[in-house]
Parts: sequence; C-alpha cells; structure tokens
Amino acid sequence: MVAKEKDRVYPVIPSDRGDDLHNLECADSADLVLFVAGNQFMVMEELLTVFQNQYPGIKKIFYETLPPGLELKQILAGGALFRDDFIDVRPDVYASVSEAAMKQLEQNDLISGEDYFLYLHNRIVLMVPETNPAQINSIQDLARSEVRISQPNPEYEDIAFHILEPSSQWFITGKLRSG
Repeated sequence: MVAKEKDRVYPVIPSDRGDDLHNLECADSADLVLFVAGNQFMVMEELLTVFQNQYPGIKKIFYETLPPGLELKQILAGGALFRDDFIDVRPDVYASVSEAAMKQLEQNDLISGEDYFLYLHNRIVLMVPETNPAQINSIQDLARSEVRISQPNPEYEDIAFHILEPSSQWFITGKLRSG
C-alpha cells in the first residue's frame, strides 16, 4: 500500500503495526536508528540493553521490526506514512534478509558495496505438529486440499521468494510442540 504526499509516493505502514515501531516518540531525535527484520523483535530489548551498557552515550534508540521489504520501500522513498504521522528517518543500520535489497540500495546510490556484509544464513524449515496429523512428508503434500498453509506476503517479506521458488531446499521437522 502506498500514499501520496506533496507529489511523492510513500509506503504506508499498516495501522496495526504500531508494535513494530519502537520508541517512535524519539524517532526524529534518536541517537541511533535501526531497521531490522520483524522476526528479530524478540532479541532487540536484550541486545539494545547490552549495547547501551557498552555505549552509554547512545540514549535514544528508535527501531523498526517491520518486514524488510517494507523497510526497503521506506528507505527508497525517503519516508513512510503511519496513521497520521510521516516517518522520515534514515536508518543507521538496515538489516535485510536479502542481498538483492542491498544491491537495490547500492543502485540508488544510498550505499556502496563496501557498506554491507552478510551476517547470517537462514535455512527454510517446514514445521508441523509433533504427531504430524496431516502426514506431511514432502513439499507435494502441501498441495492437498485438506492441508492449510500460512506463508509470508512476498510484497514485504523477501523470504517468501525462497519459499515459492521450486528449487529451494526444504527441511521438514516434526519437533514443533503444541502450546
């Protein structure tokens, strides 16, 4: 979703994503701005506590835990709209899940090739309940009519392209516990 303001088109952060905009009240005056993938939200509080203990001069930190594709659109547009607010901060750190996003920033002269590095590898895993009641044993089993699946929106989540790509290597685990 995009919106137009002053002859520019900006991405719209869905109004229900307020929990992904941390310390929004200090975004304009933050000492540090971070855009990290949404699935990293669970480590951020501890990570930032350790960081601020090592760098006590960094008091105000604004960070987003939105889907990286939406954060990329925000960077490329020079801002985003959230509810009635215009967020026009540039991140000091953008942690993307794809090198393609970094190449896009490079092509738009926002970074150079030396400005980024690979910091992790993901392995795509299909999780099923421990008892595997639907008997999912291969990727083809997901096409059965009685099987319900959930996957990220490729418009905002780059990882979805790896899921949708037939050549992706899939791993199936039955170790997911209920509850």
